[in-house]
Amino acid sequence: MKYIGVFGFVLCLSILSGSASVPPKGTVSEHLLMGGNLMLQGKLSEAEKEYRVAVREEPDYYLTHGALGAVLSKQGKYEEAERELRVAIRLKPDLAFSHYSLGLVLQIQKKYAEAEKAYRAAVQLSPGSIWGNSSLGSILGVQGKYNEAEGYLREAIRLAPDSSRFHALLGQALVEQGKFEDGEKSFQEAIRLNPDDPTFFFGYGRMLGKNKKYPEAEAKFRTAIRLKPDYAEAHALIGKVLMEEGKMDEAVSECKESIHLDPNLFVAYFNLGWALFRQGKNKEAEVAFRKAVQLDSTDIGAFVSLGNALRDQGKFAEAETAYGRAIKIKPDNEPAYFSLGFSLQKAGKVKEAIAAYRKSIELNPSLAEAHNNIGGLLFDQGETGEAITEYREAIRIQPTNPDFYHNLSVTYAKLGKKGEALQYLSAAVEHGYANWPWLSEKDPEFDSLKDDRRFKDLAEKVKKRWEEKQKGK
Repeated sequence: MKYIGVFGFVLCLSILSGSASVPPKGTVSEHLLMGGNLMLQGKLSEAEKEYRVAVREEPDYYLTHGALGAVLSKQGKYEEAERELRVAIRLKPDLAFSHYSLGLVLQIQKKYAEAEKAYRAAVQLSPGSIWGNSSLGSILGVQGKYNEAEGYLREAIRLAPDSSRFHALLGQALVEQGKFEDGEKSFQEAIRLNPDDPTFFFGYGRMLGKNKKYPEAEAKFRTAIRLKPDYAEAHALIGKVLMEEGKMDEAVSECKESIHLDPNLFVAYFNLGWALFRQGKNKEAEVAFRKAVQLDSTDIGAFVSLGNALRDQGKFAEAETAYGRAIKIKPDNEPAYFSLGFSLQKAGKVKEAIAAYRKSIELNPSLAEAHNNIGGLLFDQGETGEAITEYREAIRIQPTNPDFYHNLSVTYAKLGKKGEALQYLSAAVEHGYANWPWLSEKDPEFDSLKDDRRFKDLAEKVKKRWEEKQKGK
């Protein structure tokens, strides 16, 4: 964080100018003044020594602790800095800048909730603080509180309308709320104010990618790289954009370039893993995802993705472990339970699979695919009545999915209910069902219907649709 030394800089100026109330003991004043001079010269370790002497001589004075906290933060000694700043606040709780500086130190340590509390105190004490409002908006955005972040960032812009950084931060908050048009305007304003900052083009590219404007997103990322040739994260997100466009080989190349530039960049390995996984290169994807979870052991998506790559190699026990890690991080993790259910289903553990799917539905009642998969498991167990209930629920939630209608049709065919079987097969075709190989070869339940003219007509439509899709590939 480039402005971590703001407290120290302002403090130094206040000491040197005499605007800070230095205690009457002359030696303390001298040490604070000397520390301020050294800090302005960049001699941080020497400044620290001066401030430590001042603290020993005047341990109950807020300024000695604030000064020491500032120089410690400048040296990256954030835990020590936090302790000193907390003492400064205890001794003088009405100084907004102390709360603000504490917030910076806490944010660096990723103690986001505590940083938010510190920034709120700073803004409460000084509502017109530019850095207080902008930092509070920023930390709220980090925590996903985008609507509230927007308000503070707009206030920061009102106070400092020419700050390109504030416009970019507002753009990010707007994009995360799905306000793409307003977000785009904010990024454009940030770039107008500072056209040489690659991070603004990067943020603009992210916004366009989220809005599925992939060619435009790629163009912004490449501009960011032109401004900063070693911009590893921009290469990683170009990889994601290319992946969304189905350009898997190019996506892999961009992700590998990102890793070449920064061998410890989580998003590069994560996106590389997905590009490889979508190519069916599960072993290589596994390697990439393992590196991703090594770099960030708290990322749920990385563990779920690792589980998927392991599952598709038949490594079911290892996949279950990966899903379990994701669930441990976030117990109400619906995607992890669904993926666990699918892996257990593949492993032939029917009861455990149904339990996992049920848990995913409990967490997300609109998860139609889980109902469909439970229906398939029950169908295979001969529990056709319960299977029908699950398929119907899947259709209720997602009434345009042709596979759900097909599965319900198969179930009725198995029960010998010809009319219902043809009714739901017709609905499947109406909604775009095109899996001719499956219909013609893997549905023995339809054997009793194959001489029926209605079935033949439906099957012919499916075949033609399949053939058209193959020609388009």
